[in-house]
Amino acid sequence: MKGRLAEKSIGFVLAVPLWTFFAAATFAVEDGRAALGVAIPDGPPCAACEGECRQCGNVPQVNLAVAPENWPPPCEACDPCDPLRTCCPDKEDFFLVPPRPNLYFQFDGAAMRRSPTQQRDFASLGLLPAGAVEPTTVVLSTRDFSYDFTAAGRFLIGHTLNECLQIEGSYLGITESRDSAAVRDRTPNQLGGVGNLFSPFGGFGDAPILGLDYNNFAEIRYASSLQGAELNLRRKLPIVPCRLTGSVMFGVRYIGIPEDFDYLTSTATPSVSSASFNIETDNQLVGPQIGAYFEFYESNRWWITVDMKAAVMNNRSSQSTHYRIGGGPYAGENTLGVREDHTAFAEELAVAAVFRWTPRMSARLGYQALWIQNLALAPNNLNADIGLLALGPAQLNHRSSTVYHGPFAGVTIGW
Repeated sequence: MKGRLAEKSIGFVLAVPLWTFFAAATFAVEDGRAALGVAIPDGPPCAACEGECRQCGNVPQVNLAVAPENWPPPCEACDPCDPLRTCCPDKEDFFLVPPRPNLYFQFDGAAMRRSPTQQRDFASLGLLPAGAVEPTTVVLSTRDFSYDFTAAGRFLIGHTLNECLQIEGSYLGITESRDSAAVRDRTPNQLGGVGNLFSPFGGFGDAPILGLDYNNFAEIRYASSLQGAELNLRRKLPIVPCRLTGSVMFGVRYIGIPEDFDYLTSTATPSVSSASFNIETDNQLVGPQIGAYFEFYESNRWWITVDMKAAVMNNRSSQSTHYRIGGGPYAGENTLGVREDHTAFAEELAVAAVFRWTPRMSARLGYQALWIQNLALAPNNLNADIGLLALGPAQLNHRSSTVYHGPFAGVTIGW
C-alpha cells in the first residue's frame, strides 16, 4: 500500500509542473495580434491607407496551396496599415504556411520493434561455482529473442474548431510479435543421468531441485501486442509568422499491452518428467497527457515536424500463472493470479519530413519511439521462489519498462 501511494505521489509531483508550464504557455497569452507585435489602430482606417498604397489591394490574395515561387511579385510600397504585407508577401520577409484544413484524416503504416530494457535468464549450464552469486554460463535468456520489427498502423481524425484550436482522436495498433528460444544438453550429470541445465528455481545450480533442474531441454516463448487510443485538444501558439509554427496539446491517452510467456523444461534425472509454466499479463493504462508539436518550414510545400508527448497514467495490471511439474518434491499443478493498480508513465517522440502534393494531400516519412515505464511484463512475472509459487500468495512485478520504436510513412488528407 505504501509503495502504491508513493508512486502516485511521485506521478502527481511530476505532473503538476508540466501541466502548469503548458497551461501558462497556452492561456496566459495576449490577443494574437498583439502577440505578433502588430499595431492595429482603433477607429476608422488611417489616412495612409488611401491613395497609391492601395495598389496592394488590387493584387489577388495568395493561394497558399502553391509554392513560394508562384506567389505574386513583392510590392515596392505595401499598405502601411498592413505591416505584415499579407496582400503581396515577399517570401524573404513574410513566410506563409499552408492553411489548416477544417477536417483532416491521417493514415500511417509503420514497422515497430519492441525492446524491453530489462532481460532475464532462464537456464545456465553447469552447477553454480562456489562463492558465485550469478551463473557464469547462461545458455537461455530473453536476450536470445530477436525482437523483430512487426507491422503497426495509426489512424487519426481531426477537426479545426477555429484559428487557434483543433481536436484530434487517434488509434494505434501494433500487431502481435512472437519470439522463442530453446537449448538442449546431453552431457552426463552427477546423478548418473544426462542434462546439466539449471533453472532459476534452484538458483542456477546453487541448490538444485529435482524435477526442475538437471534438465536436458529448456525452452521459452514470448508473445506481446499493443493497442492504444488518444483524444487531444491542440492550441496553436502565438508565434510571429516565420518558418516555425507550434502548438501545445492536452488530452487523455489509453494503452493496452497483453502478453503471454511460456517456460518449458524436461529432465531424465532421476526419472523422465517435464515442467511447464505459463504466465499471462495484462496492462491497461489510462491517464492525462500533455505535449508540443512544432513545424519547421523549408517552403509551404515541405517541412519538418517534431511531435512530443508525455503521460502520467494509472496502470491496472494483472498476472495469471499456471504451472504443472511432473516430478520431484513440488510435483503438481496450480493456478495463481493477482491484479493491482499503480502509476505508470509514457513518453513519445516522432520526427517526420512532410511533402505537400496537393492543397488537400500531403505525405510524410519519419521515425517514432514510445517509452513506457512501470509495466508488468510476462517474463519478469515468473516467480523464482517455487515455495511461494506453489502456496501463494501470487506476486505481481510491475517494475519493468519497454521501448517501441521504428520508421513510419503515411498520408494526410484534409479539406
